[in-house]
Amino acid sequence: MVAHLSDFGIAKLLGEGESNAHTTTMGTLGYIAPEYGLEGSVSIRCDVYSYGIMLMEVFTRTNPSSEIFSGELSLRSWINDSMPNATARIIDSNLLAPEEEYN
Repeated sequence: MVAHLSDFGIAKLLGEGESNAHTTTMGTLGYIAPEYGLEGSVSIRCDVYSYGIMLMEVFTRTNPSSEIFSGELSLRSWINDSMPNATARIIDSNLLAPEEEYN
């Protein structure tokens, strides 16, 4: 079995030197990044957020749009509440480098 990762149907073709775009909100609630849902701002970070939500879904066997996540409770907050500080222990410290190095 070979896994393939693709865009989530909201991919945008950007011009050279562009790193983000604004658009109308499309996508599945629970998987879309907050800045995309609130502002329509699309960037690489949106894909990283969606991929992270997919990984959390795989690890927890819980869908981010499950009926248990109503109001302020989301899959992300549920995991953070269940395992405080766990994320800090599993993140590669190289990923925490200053953002400007990648622009």
